[in-house]
Amino acid sequence: MMPNYSPVPCLWAAVSPAAAQPESFFLKNGDRVVFYGDSITDQRLYTTFTETYVVTRFPKLDVTFVHSGWGGDRVTGGGGGPIDLRLKRDVLAYRPRS
Repeated sequence: MMPNYSPVPCLWAAVSPAAAQPESFFLKNGDRVVFYGDSITDQRLYTTFTETYVVTRFPKLDVTFVHSGWGGDRVTGGGGGPIDLRLKRDVLAYRPRS
């Protein structure tokens, strides 16, 4: 059985209060963050928490957030199509950078 890893704790660690110093914050001006996932991402709850944290703590930081969740999707594919299509259409097309 493969472990189920969630990107949310990793992102949350990147925006924790300890990282609230602009010079040590992971995201920089011009960065684009793409949230990619299944129904948890599609509901935009946790992703919105992360986005809200960043834009309220660093209001002058020019960072773009894209929500590319697809309910019911899995790594092996699903309603959004196979993984290669999803990555190309729902992630790479937005040119995430950091």
